[in-house]
Amino acid sequence: MEQKFTIVIVDDSDESLLLFRRYIDQLFHDRFHVNTFSDPAKALEFIANNQVSVVVSDLHMPEISGNDLLRQSKAMKKGIQFYVQTADHTASAALVSFLDGADGFFLKPLDKATVAEELGRCIERLDAWNRIFESAFKKQSA
Repeated sequence: MEQKFTIVIVDDSDESLLLFRRYIDQLFHDRFHVNTFSDPAKALEFIANNQVSVVVSDLHMPEISGNDLLRQSKAMKKGIQFYVQTADHTASAALVSFLDGADGFFLKPLDKATVAEELGRCIERLDAWNRIFESAFKKQSA
């Protein structure tokens, strides 16, 4: 049986949270436990205290920006996969997120096919790492 990963979605727009959650439920219901937050501080607390594999965050939010959340999440959890979503279509927005360590970038309005493609690749990476860790653990235990 394939592992179910925990994904955190952070956006100050309830509409965006609902749409992203709906896409994940339709596309990957058997692969993700979904947690949504409109407050980035609460999302950070959840990330710090739980086994989170993936974060998708809006870029422009009050108090804590998506890039701040990205840097803090990556500092806490080195292997976390982090995707930024934004309506900001400027090259500088994507570049700053990339340089801060983003694993992917979603432009709003969200496109279901892009979500399927990006998160599908994310699951493939996470599954590959899990196989490597399981193999290494078995060798150490033998």
